[in-house]
Amino acid sequence: MLGFGILALTPLWETERPIILASWFEATRLRREEGWHELSEWEALRAFDCMDGWAAMRLRSFVSEADLSSFPLSEVDDYELVDIVREAIQSHRAFALRKGDGPAAAPSPTTLRRHLVREIEAKTRGRLSYSGRQYKLVVDVDLDGLSDREYHEVVRRDDAKNVLDGLAADPAMPIELLAKASADLTKDWRKPFSQPDGIILLRRNPPSRKVATNDEPAITPSQMRALLEKGDPKREKGPLWVRIDVTPEHAQQMGTLFVLTSSDQSIAITQTAKDDMVAGNETVDLLYEDLWKDLSYSLRIDDGPGASDFLFDTVPYAALVSLAGSEEDTDTTDDGADSEEPEAVRSVGLAGLDLFLDDGEDT
Repeated sequence: MLGFGILALTPLWETERPIILASWFEATRLRREEGWHELSEWEALRAFDCMDGWAAMRLRSFVSEADLSSFPLSEVDDYELVDIVREAIQSHRAFALRKGDGPAAAPSPTTLRRHLVREIEAKTRGRLSYSGRQYKLVVDVDLDGLSDREYHEVVRRDDAKNVLDGLAADPAMPIELLAKASADLTKDWRKPFSQPDGIILLRRNPPSRKVATNDEPAITPSQMRALLEKGDPKREKGPLWVRIDVTPEHAQQMGTLFVLTSSDQSIAITQTAKDDMVAGNETVDLLYEDLWKDLSYSLRIDDGPGASDFLFDTVPYAALVSLAGSEEDTDTTDDGADSEEPEAVRSVGLAGLDLFLDDGEDT
């Protein structure tokens, strides 16, 4: 009996060995329990291209059941469904199977690793986050074909085991699956003398920043300080609240630094978990004051040598204000008067953090 997330490519009543297309979950079950055999990628694409009319009519339902598209299917045309399924076959998110005689042959190590990686991605919704960094698992033969390979670096085997073991310490994570991945990590390799043979852990790096060229003479820190001290009646300052999704205990244990710098390098404010303004909650809430509103700002989180990442990079103060909310949008009491204590007007998610803007005035 065929289940959810399966598309019959050939009529089941017209052949003794029908061919079906299945999601990775159903494909795993059918191989183990009912003796179905997996076809090669070339055979799978050929069978899909030759599917009958009944299969074509069920194509949209199959894409939905197998969760092959991140877009609402109501916005996807019929011809686009074919491209979605072909891409899923090529990226090993959908599998073609043929009913075999007797038990299925044991799957190859590569197939098992791909299924393990897919299962971990499904359980974690593709989010492997540890110590403020994002990670991704990939099988050795799939590394070079990764679409965003330029944004990832390979993690050495010993460090990769530490990351996976650290993730497995969280009860909300798939502990058994992470343990299997940790045990099957590839040894460190160096091309062309050796090749990877196992599961690889990748760490995501932020895109490299492009530095604009400027032929004008550079201003010295003393000149900048003199300009700031002289003042400009048109320039204004304001505060910025930043809520970071990390527990104060973890940030204090790691000795994490939260460094806010301005685009002209005239402002550099470093804070730690000791500067947390809201005690007892599960986030680190920091207040940065006296920020020039006509500058852009970057916030870097630093966990030690070689472990830093930008939460936002060269964002204008006005953009931060628009994300956090209007300065004039302050809370009021029932009679219309200003409340005794200023409140953050609203929060907006940005790259794993929330931004708040205080009105900055005492009532």
